[in-house]
Amino acid sequence: MLFLSLGLFAIFEPDRLRIVMDNVVNALNRGTWHPYRMPIPVLRIVVGGIGIGTGILFIYVAYLGLAQ
Repeated sequence: MLFLSLGLFAIFEPDRLRIVMDNVVNALNRGTWHPYRMPIPVLRIVVGGIGIGTGILFIYVAYLGLAQ
């Protein structure tokens, strides 16, 4: 559910996601490239797609595990 939430957050609130990523990166490594520097449409597609895809994959694996 965490990945699904991240994907939906990236699609619907990319500006806030960029701010959060900026704060985290500044705390860890200054001056390096990270996804928060991507344009908003690309950030929506890449981070949102990966988050939703990973969430669906985990749900499918859980379904397979419980079905057996």
